[in-house]
Amino acid sequence: RIARNLGDLALETRCLNIIGCVHFARGDRTASAATLHACVNAARQVGYAHIEAMAQSNVGCIHADTGELERAEECFRAALQACKRTHNRRGVGVNLCELAIVAQERGNDTAAQRYFKRAVDALNGVGDRQRLAYCRFYQGCFELERREHRYAASLLRTAAAFFETAGNDRLWAHATALLGLLHATAGAHEEAARLIHEAGRVAHSQGDP
Repeated sequence: RIARNLGDLALETRCLNIIGCVHFARGDRTASAATLHACVNAARQVGYAHIEAMAQSNVGCIHADTGELERAEECFRAALQACKRTHNRRGVGVNLCELAIVAQERGNDTAAQRYFKRAVDALNGVGDRQRLAYCRFYQGCFELERREHRYAASLLRTAAAFFETAGNDRLWAHATALLGLLHATAGAHEEAARLIHEAGRVAHSQGDP
């Protein structure tokens, strides 16, 4: 409100992005989407492509969470283009991964494979190991659904190794449980039981059922 009264659109843009993220963190998706849409419009007026990209990507996540996959795809595509304009390769990789997940959920495996590959290439190029691990995790889940078990196991092992090092117990447990499932499918029941038990123990310590 202060920024608007001052007529400082640049400051208002930054404030809207922060407020939109706060609404999202509080679980108010309606208020978050409305605020972030306003942020996108303001960012375009002042030429803040980097903030436009963040806001568009956040709105995409909201639509994806509510099952509005077509609208989510539109937002991630817009965010991707804004990242390209600012030569933000990390942002390019992040939004390509989001597009891959949306494509997978819409049943377009060909597009999902293509997006995952491009996302991994972009994130590898900037050395963002955390985002790369997330991308490999979701890619592993995708390949598991496609019954590409050997490739899925490779991706999930790589992701789990990073999550363990980074102390992300929740995602480590999820990846490890999926590895246990793959071992069970391959007939390695003893190792499968060990992995699933360990994943369950860690997940329980994190408050997961």
